[in-house]
Amino acid sequence: VYVDACSLPGSGIMAADPSLVGSLDDLAKVGAESSTAGEESCSLAGKYLQTANISGVDTNSTPALIVAGTFSGTYDGNHYGISYTSGSTFQDREPLFEELSGTVQKLSLTGTIRSDTTRVSSLVEYLVGGTISEVGSSVQIYVEDSDAIIGGLAAVAGDNMDSDEMYGTFDGTDDIENQSSYIRYSKFTGRLEWDDTSTVTEGPIIGGLVGSARGTGTTEIRDSYARAYIRFDSSGLTSAIND
Repeated sequence: VYVDACSLPGSGIMAADPSLVGSLDDLAKVGAESSTAGEESCSLAGKYLQTANISGVDTNSTPALIVAGTFSGTYDGNHYGISYTSGSTFQDREPLFEELSGTVQKLSLTGTIRSDTTRVSSLVEYLVGGTISEVGSSVQIYVEDSDAIIGGLAAVAGDNMDSDEMYGTFDGTDDIENQSSYIRYSKFTGRLEWDDTSTVTEGPIIGGLVGSARGTGTTEIRDSYARAYIRFDSSGLTSAIND
């Protein structure tokens, strides 16, 4: 689906004429096909090219700087960077891309994310048949959620099923499963830290590049690596009830 009303420069239909992204306002329009975007709606299947470094990205902002839905297009960072910012409190901060079946490439990610959501990474929540290529991230990620799945570049690869759906409760046609996904020529050198002060017995699932690979599809990681600081701590793992 292509939306004619996209206000970014460039048609976004062909790689030779991509939509140009050079500011926070431009980034908020990427893939914003929902009615809330109004006349500034741009396709989830579009071709995008970043033209400058973009800082101050907070995915808890209003409007949210999140590419919501399944992005099947191409986002070319053009060797520029995106820098996240977070306040001192844990809030509902998700990765920049909700679901990726297309390609994100040639992008640098820096800054800090403080999140109390379940699936957190520096780029993608669900990698479902998509490709991450030539992406370098040094993002500092701090998570406070008792069931957290945390990955350097992607929280989950293979499907977009919630944990209850994995055990047989499906919610409709938006479910994607058993997809082969790819991470190539990429790295994560940031921080993955989980801290939950509630009295829980479960803990996080943490992976340097991908938090959890699920389904029967292949998650191919080629010429990529993680050299991350990983820490988790919970009072629930050693808690006691004092009389």
